[in-house]
Amino acid sequence: MSGVNERAERGGEAAKARAAGCRRKGGWGRRGGGCSGMGVLLGMALLVTGCLLPPSSARAQTQPAAPAPAPEGGKAGAAVKAAPKQVAEPNFVRLEIDSNFDGIIDQRQYFEKGGKLVRVELDEDQDGIPEQIQYYDGEDKLLRVEFDTNKDKKIDQRQYFRANRVLLRSEIDTNHDGSFDRVQHFNEQGRLERVEIDTNNDGKPDQWEYYQ
Repeated sequence: MSGVNERAERGGEAAKARAAGCRRKGGWGRRGGGCSGMGVLLGMALLVTGCLLPPSSARAQTQPAAPAPAPEGGKAGAAVKAAPKQVAEPNFVRLEIDSNFDGIIDQRQYFEKGGKLVRVELDEDQDGIPEQIQYYDGEDKLLRVEFDTNKDKKIDQRQYFRANRVLLRSEIDTNHDGSFDRVQHFNEQGRLERVEIDTNNDGKPDQWEYYQ
C-alpha cells in the first residue's frame, strides 16, 4: 500500500477515535475540547480521498524511444515502432505529435493520398531534425529505418526489413565520413549471419566475417 493510503488510514482511525470520545463526553462542538465536528469531517475526508488517489506510477507518459545501433552479433534488435496511425481521409497528409506533452513536436507521420502511411520521423532531442526516419510501403509494411546515431544531422545507419519486420540487412558508417563501410546480413530468424567490411573506404568490401 502506498504512503498516501497509509497516512489516510491513520487519519481515518484517528478521526473515528475522536468521534467515539466525543459521543462519550457529549462534547460535540465544544471549543478547546478537541471534539470539533470540523476536525472529524476533515479526518474522514482524508480517508476517502487517500483511497481514491492513484499511485504516481499510474500517470505514465509515452515517450519516443532513442535510436539504437544495429547489433554487432547475435539476435538483431527490431527498429523503433512509432505506433503509426492509419487514416481513411483521402486528403490527410501529415500528423504531428508531441509524445511527451512538453509543447514541442517530436514525431511526424506522413501519408500519401488515401491516408496510407509512408514515413515517420522521430526527433528525440527536439531540434527540428529527426534522428530516426522510418519508411513504409503504404500498407503498414516497414521497409527501412535510417538513423543519425551521433546527432550530427547526417544518416550513419540504415536498416532494411523483411515482410514480417525481421531485420534483413544493416548498413553502418562507422567513422561518419558519409560512406557505409560495414554491412551486416541477417538470416530469416533475424540473427547475424555475415558482415562485409570496407577498410579503405573505396566502396568495396575487403573483409568478410561469418557467424553461426
